[in-house]
Amino acid sequence: MKKYIYYDYSKRKETFRKGKINTISYHISYIKNIFTSMGFTYVNGPDIENIYNNFTLLNIDKKHVSRNINETFYVNNYYDRGLKYLMRTHTSGIQIRHLLKYKSPIKVFSIGKVYRPDHDNTHSPVFHQIECIKIDKNSNIIDLKKTIYKFISLFFKKKGIYFRLRNSYFPFTDPSFELDIKDINLYYKKSKIIENINWIEVLGCGMISSKLLKKIKLNSNRNTGFAIGIGLERIIMIKRKIKNIRNFYNPEIPWLDSFGF
Repeated sequence: MKKYIYYDYSKRKETFRKGKINTISYHISYIKNIFTSMGFTYVNGPDIENIYNNFTLLNIDKKHVSRNINETFYVNNYYDRGLKYLMRTHTSGIQIRHLLKYKSPIKVFSIGKVYRPDHDNTHSPVFHQIECIKIDKNSNIIDLKKTIYKFISLFFKKKGIYFRLRNSYFPFTDPSFELDIKDINLYYKKSKIIENINWIEVLGCGMISSKLLKKIKLNSNRNTGFAIGIGLERIIMIKRKIKNIRNFYNPEIPWLDSFGF
């Protein structure tokens, strides 16, 4: 007959380490609070998107490089409805779905994973993108600049941040801009001269194209709006001085201890 030995676990002495919140999870919650405080509503959507929402409605031409099979993760045999599907390359499809369902005025933002076949110190096949849009009768570039300035001031927890808008090109905005800021980790030191500090690219933005508004059946003569797209990992890397994006997805305990919350 077998003899069973019962162990009294109450007598065992173990030390448990206190866990930390991953830096991405922490900043997602923090950014949600920022945009909610500015009157934006959070919206979400599927990771698997159709080509029509991901490319066509956003004025992305059929010959555009982003549609190339080497630049996008396409999904085979996903619900045979006559549409091709892919892992979304940006979160703009979430806004498109919202715009097709609701009328102006619209003031929403989203945060989600996006997928692109890039892999180096500053690019990852999976990363997070933040996007917000505002559409009404009076939106203009001044509103865009105010929204961006308030966001970067609250995110980096610094006032008086120097930033500039550079002309750029995005198929779904016109005019389009890229926003740069002075290195926030340097220009507050008295020994540094502000003019000699490099600009750092932070995000893309612009006024929503009239072609896009027409495609979603919004009168472009009565409605204007702006869109802002931000790479979450990028702004965390700037804020926390992280040099390799791979650390977010292959963390070790010492790294989590240093960058967790």
